[in-house]
Amino acid sequence: VVPLVGENRSLVKTGLKLIETTWRPGLRSLIEEAGLWGQEINTTHVGYMLAPRINAAGRIGNPLMALELLLTEDSSKAASIAKLLNDENVKRQEIELEILQDAEELIKEQVNFDRDRVIVLASEKWHSGVIGIVASKIVEKYYRPTILVAIEDNVGKGSGRSISGFDLHQALTLSNQHLERYGGHQQAAGLSILKENIDEFREKINEIAAGILSDEDLSPLIKIDSEISLQEISMNLVNELELLAPFGVGNPRPTMECTNINITSWSKVGKEQNHLKITASQADAFREGIGFNLGQYDKLVAATESLSLAFGIEKNSWQGKEEVQLILKDIKPYYFPETKLTTLQEFALQDAREIKDRIAYLQKFVGANNLIYVYSHEEKQELQKRHNGNGWDYFVANGQITENKIYDHVFLYQTPLHLEDLKYLAPVSKKLHLLYSDLPEEHVAKTKFPDRELIGGVYKILKGMVGNNKKSFAARELFAAIYYKIRIGPEESMIILDILTELKLVAITKYPETNMYQLSLLQEPEEKLDLYNSQTYNKIMSQMGRYIYWACFWLFTSKAELQKKLFFSGE
Repeated sequence: VVPLVGENRSLVKTGLKLIETTWRPGLRSLIEEAGLWGQEINTTHVGYMLAPRINAAGRIGNPLMALELLLTEDSSKAASIAKLLNDENVKRQEIELEILQDAEELIKEQVNFDRDRVIVLASEKWHSGVIGIVASKIVEKYYRPTILVAIEDNVGKGSGRSISGFDLHQALTLSNQHLERYGGHQQAAGLSILKENIDEFREKINEIAAGILSDEDLSPLIKIDSEISLQEISMNLVNELELLAPFGVGNPRPTMECTNINITSWSKVGKEQNHLKITASQADAFREGIGFNLGQYDKLVAATESLSLAFGIEKNSWQGKEEVQLILKDIKPYYFPETKLTTLQEFALQDAREIKDRIAYLQKFVGANNLIYVYSHEEKQELQKRHNGNGWDYFVANGQITENKIYDHVFLYQTPLHLEDLKYLAPVSKKLHLLYSDLPEEHVAKTKFPDRELIGGVYKILKGMVGNNKKSFAARELFAAIYYKIRIGPEESMIILDILTELKLVAITKYPETNMYQLSLLQEPEEKLDLYNSQTYNKIMSQMGRYIYWACFWLFTSKAELQKKLFFSGE
């Protein structure tokens, strides 16, 4: 891995042409085994298809086998060794996947993303020859320096990968009192450590990282070379960009951005279903795209109408046909410009979206003055039981905050339905914890954004309760009657009462000092009413049109970008 500029670029460009036409038995057999013979070979093929087959022998087998492949002049022997190396590589991939899955479970159980700047994990089940590759994948997903340690006979062999702005070798030097030995450079390093010292080493290196890495440093940035429309992407453009090849460190493939894109079809592909294949559309233009290791974005694509894509552009050769293909680097919801939320000074988001046990996370804040955002009163009651009625306050979605109260912490236990809820929550605390982990369930929309059937249901209940006279009800009595009949909470009932009032079906007088409601029914219309004559109904329909967008925005957007796009400090 060297910068592909200057003479390096010339050497690699020429070398790739020689590799394509080589008659060296070992190299040719390796190319054939990888299914690349007869193709134009590029740096990606070398880095991800040829080199891993050679490396696999040294990682989990005998490295002399790879050396013999490259030296042999016997075509038959070369083909046999290439097949063995391919099998070793498949075995390496299987071991790698097992370690990755195991590491992901440990991350959920052990890593606190508000506290830990460096991920340090250890296991006696891991193969030391593969942990470096897995560390790279974890860095790619979580964008934090990562060190994995494979323990054998109480001695750990570790491999680490870093991110921009964190010199891993220097960090190891500053924490070397816990290590037996170490070596490497800024971005990658190896180490040896006694099992008994791993916890102290984890604390020390995180202490070092806390003084170096800010929240923004932990948000990966993709440098966009040009914003482009799908209509401008053509084979001619691909050919022009290929003149800049070979691509690599120092000479990356140009990255484009398309905004306000629709995805007409998508599917998870690959042996482990970890890649994402899409068809993107804009106006009358359609392009195929593939996102390697972006399979987890399928929910975002399914739920969001408009997206922004960051991608490179390549030729895709398949069954003798060449087509333009987008190589996706990132997918995010297309941002609707909105008024930012005013917050207190020193406002901070605490990202706990990867936390596995949300209840245990909440328990850490017992004793503080806290507010929890939930979807329903059932959820509120369930949390109150599990927290033994510790006196915390709850904000149910679609509600309002009427008293002027400041909290130590606000916890978004569920993904916010819309921006209106956040406008109530943001000003009441200096710390907003992102504790949700998934998109809202489908049934949420039916109760939180009431339709004609639900509005009509409340009107029938009121007719039965009020009749032709004015009647007064305590708030608890009124909302309990509605909940008992159609299972919607006071927040949604209040919205429907506002709609019925604006449609001149009901007259309501509220007496705040006694928390009483006086209701009377107005003349029932002969024709079907247009619900859009209600300002409140218009508002909730607008919110419903965007609620999946906002849910995806809060679920898939990085903490730094959330804070940057939605919040600003105010008095």
